[in-house]
Formats: sequence, C-alpha cells, structure tokens
Amino acid sequence: MNVQDKPNILWISTHDTSAWNYGCYGDPYSRTPHIDRLAAEGIRYAHAFTAGPICSPSRTSIYTGMHPTTLGTHHHRSAVIRPPGVELLPKILMDAGYASSKPDEDINLYLSKEEYESFYDADDIWEKRPEDKPFFAYFKLGSPHASVFKMTPEEARKVRSNLLADDELHDPQDAPVPSFVPDTPLFRERMALFYDAITNMDKQVGELLGKLQQHGLAENTIVVFWGDHGAGYPRGKIHAYDDGLHIPLIMKFPEK
Repeated sequence: MNVQDKPNILWISTHDTSAWNYGCYGDPYSRTPHIDRLAAEGIRYAHAFTAGPICSPSRTSIYTGMHPTTLGTHHHRSAVIRPPGVELLPKILMDAGYASSKPDEDINLYLSKEEYESFYDADDIWEKRPEDKPFFAYFKLGSPHASVFKMTPEEARKVRSNLLADDELHDPQDAPVPSFVPDTPLFRERMALFYDAITNMDKQVGELLGKLQQHGLAENTIVVFWGDHGAGYPRGKIHAYDDGLHIPLIMKFPEK
C-alpha cells in the first residue's frame, strides 16, 4: 500500500468511564449524542476490557501491545526502561510513513526528551504535517476524571461541564446509583456532576469530528474512541471488577 493510500487515524481517549455510562451502551440517563452517532456509523464493541483498572498501566499496554505484568508496567506511574525491540504505537506508525502525534505523557515507560519531541503536537498535525503523509492523531479528553466526584457543583461547572447550557445539566434526582453505593443526596449530586462531565467530553468529541469534516478528512480517517478504564466511583477505577475494566470502545471505518 502506498503512503498516500493509507488512512488517517484519529484516536480519542477519555478518562474514567465504564462502558455502560453511554447512551449507545444502553444508559438512558447519559446524554452523549456525538459518541452515540459515532457508534451508529461504526462498530460498538460490547465486550472490550482494558488491561488494568487505572490509567498508566492501561495506556502503556495499548501503546505497546503488551500486558502490564509482562512488561513490568503494572505499578502506577513508574518509569520502566523498555526492553530492546519494544516500540510505542506512534513510533511504529511513524516508521510506516505516518505523521504521528506525541504519546500520552502518563504512561509507565521512560521516554527521552528527544524521542518525545520527534512527534507532532496533536493540535498541529492537521495542517503542519507534510501533505504526502497520513496522520495518527491522539487526543485525550479528561472531563470525566474521577476527581469530579470530589468537586462541588460550582467547581465542576467551571472546569468539567463548562461547555453545557443550564438545561443540559443532569438532574440528581434521576441519577443512577449502583447497588453497592449508599443512595444519598450527596452521591446523587456527584453522580450527576460525573454525567455532566461525560456530556462535556461528548461535545469535545463532536468538535474533533467537526474538524475532520472541516479539513475534508472524514472519508479517509479511521476514528477510534476508547476509555482507559472504568468509572471513578467506588468499586470502579483501581478495582479489577467489571466496573473498573469494562470500557467503551468504538471504531468507525470509512467506506474505502
């Protein structure tokens, strides 16, 4: 395959959400229209599980194709020296002719400054790459991070749901409460803030998909939407239960 015939790859990663926190996975409380449309136009994987219930081991596995216990990267935020021959996904694609964006900084591998700076900034890759190169662009969207459960509504509104209108906010009275969590007004409030953050992230997904259309790239770009691990409420993130490991995974492939 010639370089010019290779598809672009837009990879969108989000923080701390389980598969069932999305409308396209059957959650009636969630409002994720852009992600739902992506699922309708692509493939929604119903049984995707991540390699670890916290971000850095999970991402390291995606970037290397190796389990944390194989590579020694199961300790959160450890700077492991890669064995010879282990390359990161952006480097593999760069060697295959792609303009690749920088790896996620929160992985459990040592990257030299020189290696890190050999990649593009994701925001620049649309226009600054050579015209004859396809791109691999990685964007990480962090609105639903578990820390939203520790915020007041005022704090969350400023930084985690700032893209939403007042009528788009979720009503705590209707918030789903897992069976293993006490059903209290405080938890319902924080659960609603979490879902507001997911909708905020969904709007950012819509903006990225809009950029593909704006630059005339939608028909030649594979889009991947992926969650690093499960939701940040109790028994989810950092726990090796389904709530911590069962993630959203959606891929859209152009007709060609």
